[in-house]
Amino acid sequence: MSPLSNSTPLHSSLENPFSLTDLPPQETGLVIIDLQSIKRNYRTFEKLIAPATIAPVIKANAYGLGMIPVCETLNQEGASEFFVATIDEGIALKKAVPSVNVFVLYGLFANTIDIFFEHQLIPVLNTIEQIQRWNQFAALKNTKLSALIHFDTGMSRTGLTAKEAAWLINNKHAFENLNILYIMSHLACSEVPSHPMNQKQKDAFNKFSKAFPEIKRSLAASTLIKMDATYHNDMARIGYGLYGFCYNTPEINLENCLHVYSRIVQLRDVIPGDPVGYGATYIVEQPGRLATLSMGYADGYHRFLHNYKTYVYIGPYKAYLVGRISMDFCVVDVTHIPEEYLYEGAWVEMIGQHIKVADLVSGTDFVPHEVPISLGNRYHRHYLK
Repeated sequence: MSPLSNSTPLHSSLENPFSLTDLPPQETGLVIIDLQSIKRNYRTFEKLIAPATIAPVIKANAYGLGMIPVCETLNQEGASEFFVATIDEGIALKKAVPSVNVFVLYGLFANTIDIFFEHQLIPVLNTIEQIQRWNQFAALKNTKLSALIHFDTGMSRTGLTAKEAAWLINNKHAFENLNILYIMSHLACSEVPSHPMNQKQKDAFNKFSKAFPEIKRSLAASTLIKMDATYHNDMARIGYGLYGFCYNTPEINLENCLHVYSRIVQLRDVIPGDPVGYGATYIVEQPGRLATLSMGYADGYHRFLHNYKTYVYIGPYKAYLVGRISMDFCVVDVTHIPEEYLYEGAWVEMIGQHIKVADLVSGTDFVPHEVPISLGNRYHRHYLK
């Protein structure tokens, strides 16, 4: 691999490589989102869970990747049901892609009924009060209104409690004016397939949903790739798996869709005893060379990464982080990298071909999707379609 220049593709492994000639020269950060990779991941999940369907989760701006382009891409692949968290996300999505069903996880606040109705949003009903509220409104409008019912099987977060669930089983008239599309729940420990909570939650979910045999069910999320088919049910809510952010998934080949680049701002020679970064927590031990990069925690390159053996790629070479990450900069050791790769303005791979999102947080207490969700506003964004 040769050093990057304005006449070469920034990433030759991408199907439609982005050339630096398309990039304004002042840009210091670049994010490429490969929508074709997202499509292929969708197809991979589709084959894995058929005949169950997939409802992509595109909350938090599609995990930082861009809600509208991701939705449009997946809708072309056949996805017609999507999950968001907030009402505003739902409104924006329905305006951009009116044909899709949009499920709002936060549920139905009392003063938002008219908004849901006006924008044809579908609430995830998390309490008896929400069910009754939406049911009464449907009766008032003399129409059937769609909804999902969320039963909490062990997260203690959102959804009907066990007491509320028991009440609903005996009072099905509470939603007689509603079209309940799915009964859903969410696993707390699915990252660890052997965790006893998984079976406990599945049993609770099955017991509750069997009281409503005519209604479809949804329990699994992206981690279904680690679970057996008894967790698939009728629909799976797939979020970060579609974007290739899963780790420890040798069972299926998920493609990374995110490529993030910074630039070399400055190069300097250092000698033993030189401190690097805030707090002088790193002291140079051998003569060498450092490169300061145009990315810091303001750009989503989290400050905690300095505690781990974090690295970037400059050409075909690893360069390890030294010192603390600051708001606008981080520093890497480039002593071993040939001069042809080192110059002010040279592009550096932070996430991409060599460094997956899951690799970046491996061994930490963070989850992969915290990284793309945190990407700042200073990047030039480009979508490969």
